[in-house]
Amino acid sequence: MAIFLMMTLIRVPSYAAGGLVTPVRLWSTAAVIPAVFLGAWLGHRLHVTIGEQTFRRLVAVLLAAIGALLLVRH
Repeated sequence: MAIFLMMTLIRVPSYAAGGLVTPVRLWSTAAVIPAVFLGAWLGHRLHVTIGEQTFRRLVAVLLAAIGALLLVRH
């Protein structure tokens, strides 16, 4: 998790310098932060409850379904 934090801390200033950080994007990011923490907490709880192998299969199925949905929509 620390590596993602460090990468983000390096990327954000370069995005800001390039004009990619706008007030709308900042508010959008702030709006989804609670969902990120909720998803991380639920994922951890589910992983502990059902075991790693079942969790990996579930994640793979969900990712495949989301990918298929994106392909169909676009």
